[in-house]
Amino acid sequence: MVTLMKISKGQLRRIIREMSDRAGRLNIEFDVQGETPQLHIQQSGYRYDLREYERDDFVNFLQDFEIDHSHPMPEGQGVADYYGIGFDHLPLREAWDFIFNVIEGM
Repeated sequence: MVTLMKISKGQLRRIIREMSDRAGRLNIEFDVQGETPQLHIQQSGYRYDLREYERDDFVNFLQDFEIDHSHPMPEGQGVADYYGIGFDHLPLREAWDFIFNVIEGM
């Protein structure tokens, strides 16, 4: 049995505003757990094992993120270097390349 709810325009606007505000508050950290380089999404607790991706898999990572979080990655999202490999608060795409340069250099 399906129950339908009525939502007012004001409620819908508030829901949309909260969704966009939530995306703007996203905190992503690069970290290494054991020998596993990963991107940690603080708000959801998701950890993406970067060994499962290759440098050219950035689009696949974004698709995985959208599936897991039910919204796309915010444009211009930054990444903090929690582990300390030499970058801080780069935009996600630049951080991705930086991280893979370090991983491939090991």
